[in-house]
Amino acid sequence: MMVLVEEEEKKRKRKRKKKKKKKKKKKKKKKKKKKKKKKKKKKKKKVRQVMEGARWIIRDYSCDLRAQERWKDWDGMDEMLRRTLGYEM
Repeated sequence: MMVLVEEEEKKRKRKRKKKKKKKKKKKKKKKKKKKKKKKKKKKKKKVRQVMEGARWIIRDYSCDLRAQERWKDWDGMDEMLRRTLGYEM
């Protein structure tokens, strides 16, 4: 009888054992990468003409990278520029 009583007590003790709670793993927050803004490249036109009054401003980029404004009267425009602009006499 004693043996049976002891076994029952052991069983009860086993039942009474508390389950250990599992610790939840904390999720690491991902850092958001900042997007770099792309700079827009300005397109340079090789030869551009603008009418200003009676004169033509011819910005000639073909000779130099910097814009060279050439002030010419329509009659006194040099042949090279006339060809680049596509005007035939």
